[in-house]
Amino acid sequence: MGFQMGVIFSLIGALTGIFGMLFSIIGFLHNRMLAVTSYLEYTREPEFIESRRFVWELMAYDSKSMDEDSEKAYKIENIINTYNMIGLLVRKHQLPKWFFKETSTGDMVIQLYDKLRPYITYRREKHEIKTYANQFEYLYMLIATSKR
Repeated sequence: MGFQMGVIFSLIGALTGIFGMLFSIIGFLHNRMLAVTSYLEYTREPEFIESRRFVWELMAYDSKSMDEDSEKAYKIENIINTYNMIGLLVRKHQLPKWFFKETSTGDMVIQLYDKLRPYITYRREKHEIKTYANQFEYLYMLIATSKR
């Protein structure tokens, strides 16, 4: 009788552990999809749209013609900081990589980074911050290597 009870309790414990692992995996996947949804919602914010439109229309960055405290620099910084944070979320597995690799969003990130690369380089050199926009660069490299 004692042996049978031990087996029953062991099975119940094993089933509880399996269900716990399944629920944690489901929760993790759910949270990643919430992160994608939050990203998509943020990209529809008027301020972000205005900043992105400004960057698209930017012909070339000229450090002599743009004051770092200007509205133009603020719009550029908005895009860089946003994609820097997104790159960090991707690196830490909070946003799925496939979202950027398998959608046109990845192409947009590549184009934005290519356009902003001179500004990023300028800021790294001027302020001697080698890690400036490094997560944005990580996201760019991740997508660019997968698109080849």
